[in-house]
Amino acid sequence: MIGWPSDLNSYTFEQAQEYWNVYYRPGNLVGILVGDFDPRQARGLIEKYFSRLDPGTRKPTPVVTLEVEQLAEQRMNAAGDVPPGVEIRYHTVPAGHADSYPLDMLAEVLNERTGRLYTGLVEGRGIAATAQASSDTRKYAGLFAVAAQARGAATAADLEQAWYEELARLQKDGVPERELRKVKNRVAAQNYRKLENNMSLLVQLAFAEAVLDWREINEGPAKYEGVTAADLQRVLGKYFNETNRSVATYRRKSD
Repeated sequence: MIGWPSDLNSYTFEQAQEYWNVYYRPGNLVGILVGDFDPRQARGLIEKYFSRLDPGTRKPTPVVTLEVEQLAEQRMNAAGDVPPGVEIRYHTVPAGHADSYPLDMLAEVLNERTGRLYTGLVEGRGIAATAQASSDTRKYAGLFAVAAQARGAATAADLEQAWYEELARLQKDGVPERELRKVKNRVAAQNYRKLENNMSLLVQLAFAEAVLDWREINEGPAKYEGVTAADLQRVLGKYFNETNRSVATYRRKSD
């Protein structure tokens, strides 16, 4: 379903049909074919069975309205049957932007058992049971998230403060070349493994074509290899500030 339940009471059948005819027509779809096949034979079969479909006469309207710049921190404080935790999100850039590759690499610097979050919050301070980062770049915009769950008597506030300390250290000292090289090696190995089976190829090609271009599956690895410590320092200073973040804290109801 698209939208909110209340939409069902306000949309007419004609409006729903119009929406369907614009966005759910063959002209707005991406098809991916992977495997061991003869390209000419495959093209013939595709044309035979799919060329008769009506692609639609109206193209989807381009997105022209984007979220306005955030001018102040946003916060949500929630209580429930959950362990104490925190998630902090920062507005970033869409897929293909020059800064998207350093942001993805920064997430790798923070993640895994040798990453900054595990060594700093889980092993170092001993206040987190889990901690991870993610860089999520989409077609029109992106976000960078850091999330952690508390361990022992630690609180969401403890986790939040620990992240700010790790962030300040990164912004001040940067990422040493040896550490960046280690992360690059891991990313290169991951990209290679993604080519090992057809399902992985299908997902990568479909996602890349939908948000950017299918050629990204070939061109992306070199862009990640080209990320420098200076690039990381640039995005750390550009996007990771107080006014650009949204913070969600969680505590148990009994706390």
